[in-house]
Amino acid sequence: MRLVSNHPSSVHLILITLFFAISCSRLECSPPEPLGMKTIELGSAVDESSHIVSPTRVFAPGDDVHASIELTGSGSATVTVQWLADNHVVSTEARAIKATEHDRAAFHFVPPGGWPVGRNSIVFWMDPVEKHVAEFDVQ
Repeated sequence: MRLVSNHPSSVHLILITLFFAISCSRLECSPPEPLGMKTIELGSAVDESSHIVSPTRVFAPGDDVHASIELTGSGSATVTVQWLADNHVVSTEARAIKATEHDRAAFHFVPPGGWPVGRNSIVFWMDPVEKHVAEFDVQ
């Protein structure tokens, strides 16, 4: 019984296939996770890495409201943020995002004249499929 072929190319093909099979199993050769939004935090300020300094959902009428989005996966997308005061759109911003694993994107806004007292919200879209709403109170 012969284990080695008379054709060297067959042996090379078997070795190459084996090498890639072992490499992929060790390196997890699955495609990267697509870009998405994981969590949204609100607060009055962000640090240099776009993390909220002190998370809160309660603000004063004159406060800047910052939103920090934790992104999952990697890739490019357009994130659109719509700020609503007293159920009326007061600002919309669209920003192209190019991210790698565990990046963050931060947005902030304060309407001229301040936030109305009561419940306000921010709506987030990603290439307009994914939609999240973050509500906050102004006292």
